[in-house]
Amino acid sequence: FNATESKPQNVTNNFKPIFMKKISFLFLLTTFFSCSSDDSGTNNSLIVGEWDYVERNINGVDSGFEEICQFEEYQIYSSSGAYEHIEFDNPSGTSCIQVESTIANWSINNNNLTITYGLGSVTAEIVELNSTTLKYKISNQDVNEDDIADIVIYTMSRRN
Repeated sequence: FNATESKPQNVTNNFKPIFMKKISFLFLLTTFFSCSSDDSGTNNSLIVGEWDYVERNINGVDSGFEEICQFEEYQIYSSSGAYEHIEFDNPSGTSCIQVESTIANWSINNNNLTITYGLGSVTAEIVELNSTTLKYKISNQDVNEDDIADIVIYTMSRRN
């Protein structure tokens, strides 16, 4: 490939996704192997406890949750770095019951909250964290299944 030649359009379009995948993979490795210390001043101990879902905002719009039982769900962050997401469903159509729990680990680094489970992880930017409110933003999930990454902001309140 000569610098004076014009690049075919498909080479340029294919290079960017491959490059971004490599950058994303390196970021994932860095996040996965990082320790739970925080260089940004966020007080990690503030997240320890149980948190109820209050609001879900997708791309700037308050979207609520698809099912009423999702308001029963909550997250638990322990001081040991263990994480648990308690999930509810309404299989009988009459009441919400706990159906499962997701067990994982959590860490905070530079205002990024990472939940690591099995072979994967999810990283969210902490927008607000204090004694009563946890608000975080996830920027790389296709929540509404339109093949476009959405910006989702979850707001939670301390349960206990």
